[in-house]
Amino acid sequence: MLKHLPVAALIACATPAFAEVPQVVTDIAPLHSITARVMQGVGEPAVLLPPGADPHHYSMRPSEAQLLQDADLVLSVGAGLTPWLEDVTEDLAPDAVEMIWAELPGVTLIEITGAHGEGEAHEHEDAHDAHADHHDDHAEEAHDEGGHEDHADEEGHDDHAGHGDHSDDPHVWLNPDNASVVARAIAVQLGEMDAENAALYTQNAEAFAADMDALSAEFEGQLSGSTGAHIVTHDAYAYFETRFGQRSVGAVTDSHAAEPGAAHIREIQELVAEHDVACVIVEPAYNPGLLAAVFEGRAYEIVVADPLGAEHEPGAGLYPALLKDLGAALARCTK
Repeated sequence: MLKHLPVAALIACATPAFAEVPQVVTDIAPLHSITARVMQGVGEPAVLLPPGADPHHYSMRPSEAQLLQDADLVLSVGAGLTPWLEDVTEDLAPDAVEMIWAELPGVTLIEITGAHGEGEAHEHEDAHDAHADHHDDHAEEAHDEGGHEDHADEEGHDDHAGHGDHSDDPHVWLNPDNASVVARAIAVQLGEMDAENAALYTQNAEAFAADMDALSAEFEGQLSGSTGAHIVTHDAYAYFETRFGQRSVGAVTDSHAAEPGAAHIREIQELVAEHDVACVIVEPAYNPGLLAAVFEGRAYEIVVADPLGAEHEPGAGLYPALLKDLGAALARCTK
């Protein structure tokens, strides 16, 4: 049975210590980068998706399936980003502990409520918090009932079951505060599995969180006084924009894959004119023809920012590097 439990319940269940450093597998490069920082000096995590791969739709290669089969701990962003991964993990790594970033207590989520992916930020709060407050009394019950099939019904996550039903923006890693939450959670879990190195995991996570605080202060200064309006091709940057008070006025596409219809193009054209938009933040693979249609003869600047950091060397340095890219892109588009 997949140990799909909140962090507090996992701690209370007193996971047995491993004779060796746990084998850790992550889904995407940014989460791999954060995990590599937490494990620095102890071991190296593995990552499933290669640079440039679409996390929404991906078919694993045999070597990647083997990584899951060998895993003791599987870390993923959540079903909204990789809807295919949960079932695959259940099949290939039934005895692994699974930690889902979007379901951790303390993580700020942005609910998708508008046509352009606009919504309000809210902190993840559900039965996980009850476990955190009362894990001494209910740890055994959580361990017995925390199976994959019961989890959705018992803890209210059935709306996370598939990508189409997922109401929260999945790009949770683009808020550095969320990154600090996941780093600390990873350190706690690894410390339970590998008590010999628990202090180093904690030290690394706290150093990472301090770095995130420093980067956030840098971005706040960089973006202070920025008033220029911008749009995005795909609404992938909301967590970063919202954290630093610079939300886009619209997205050219309503979803990651769908091409916009004529009505949506007209709506974005109206927003561009209304807000005098002259800059668009795009992912590396974008359709220049769509942008030409949206701006319809207006002068505009294209700024490329990759939310997955595929241009950077995988490892502990990737995550802060991609945040710096986003900070520079947003500053350029809102100056």
